[in-house]
Amino acid sequence: MVDLYIRKSKRRDGEYSTGAQESELRAWATRAGLEVRKVFVDNGKSGYKRGVKRDGFDDALAAVTAGVVATLAVFKLDRLSRQGMGQVGLVLDSVAEAGGRIVSVRDGLDSSVSGQRIVFA
Repeated sequence: MVDLYIRKSKRRDGEYSTGAQESELRAWATRAGLEVRKVFVDNGKSGYKRGVKRDGFDDALAAVTAGVVATLAVFKLDRLSRQGMGQVGLVLDSVAEAGGRIVSVRDGLDSSVSGQRIVFA
């Protein structure tokens, strides 16, 4: 089982819409043999600015760290966070402690694969 997290902060040419991100993530889940449990979306929310409340991010992370789901998939790593290795490191620690993983589909990264954690950070 997998949860999907989608974020789009601004409307710009060339960026993927939330619908396009979801379609690609669902296609990846199908190829990986995973059933999508839930889709979390933060539309119009910055992943860079501190203090911005991202309910979708918080809820998606809570599901993984509580063991409700083992995998959280994001379209690209910058959709998860743009606050640098401090925040990403904390997220990776909490997910790993719960026995979960984060997969960044476009980047081809899986936090459960040895050596890829440093690329996440």
